[in-house]
Amino acid sequence: MQQITKSLISLVTSGCLFIATCETSSIGVVKSTGDFKVNSAALRGNSTVFDGNMLETVAVRSEVQLSNGTRVTLTPESRAKLFRNRTILEKGSSEVKNAGQYEVSALGMTMVPQSKDTVMQVAMNRPQHVSVSALVGAVEVRSASGMLVARVMPDMALEFDPQAGASTASKLTGCLVAKAGKYYLTDETANLTVEVQGNGVEKAVGSRVELIGSTIPSATPGNGASQLVSATDINKLGGGCGKKKAAAAAGGAAAGGAAAGGAAAAGGAAAAGAAAGLSAGAIAAVVGGVAVAGTVVGTKAAGVWGANSSASPN
Repeated sequence: MQQITKSLISLVTSGCLFIATCETSSIGVVKSTGDFKVNSAALRGNSTVFDGNMLETVAVRSEVQLSNGTRVTLTPESRAKLFRNRTILEKGSSEVKNAGQYEVSALGMTMVPQSKDTVMQVAMNRPQHVSVSALVGAVEVRSASGMLVARVMPDMALEFDPQAGASTASKLTGCLVAKAGKYYLTDETANLTVEVQGNGVEKAVGSRVELIGSTIPSATPGNGASQLVSATDINKLGGGCGKKKAAAAAGGAAAGGAAAGGAAAAGGAAAAGAAAGLSAGAIAAVVGGVAVAGTVVGTKAAGVWGANSSASPN
């Protein structure tokens, strides 16, 4: 009898552990004034969402209120996989408010908010392109390898082609400055500071230049720069590089973030090939093989978040 009792207790305990393990707590609630789908199931109004659920909108937008306070909104005809700490956008557009540590991924790239009140918009309006807007706070954009490729500042929109070219190709434009025996350039579009090495770099100090080269993934850049770039071609441009611009470029080096790894080094010619990833004349920078361009096609400028996109959920 005692043995039977022990067996029953063991069975009940195992069952409780099994149930506790299998139970998945909700991460928030989705609200919409129209139809939407969660894991392909057609729904309307409100629905609980769980970690890893796929949300698809139809004719109107849907808003997800997460338990951590973050709000994720998808515009009509959008699709995204929702997690407790990130969203993977697969189609359409998303807006994330009160992002904090909440990230958005698209085409392998990751958008990382830089403050708890960050409001960012991420859109896939063109095949193999990602548009990022920062409405409040700043957003760092990282490649699939974790390399920092841009900082999107408030009221700024950038478009990215993550499959533009070789994973280390770089093409940057900005003022080249010298500081503590090293050389730095802050790109005008990506708002990113890199340390520059290469023959003839010192001759271009104090000038606004276009630099073509490749990132050295294993290197540790100096003075807070995000990465070290080996220049193969430096062309002086017009527009000048006055004291204010030079000071801003030097200051940008001190404020830069650390970069993560990438693949094997690529020649400067790879950067020119990467530029073909966006429409002719649109390319402003290539960082780690990711093409970056200022855009008016982003979610904010295109008006996809305007009154015509949907009515607000209840």
